[in-house]
Amino acid sequence: MFCRRCYRNMQNWDITAEEFRIKIMQGAVIIDVRSRQEYREGHLEGAINRITKEILNKNQLILIYCQYGGRSRNVCRLMRKIGYNNVYNLYGGLEML
Repeated sequence: MFCRRCYRNMQNWDITAEEFRIKIMQGAVIIDVRSRQEYREGHLEGAINRITKEILNKNQLILIYCQYGGRSRNVCRLMRKIGYNNVYNLYGGLEML
């Protein structure tokens, strides 16, 4: 199957699956931006699906993922725009793990 995501270049905030794993070991907050149903069907250990309280520390290490990387890319871009400095997107999403 041919997909559009194959053409998207990595952005500065995109990281590979290996980099993602390393940052998890460094104590990152992991955010799954998929739907609640997708989250219930399975998610990464320790990942949260909804932010129930604001993350006040704009330097907190935050990892964002979705199924293919598109939704998480948009959330990552938005978080960086509002001042979060240490937020990263899993390039290619869960499909890459």
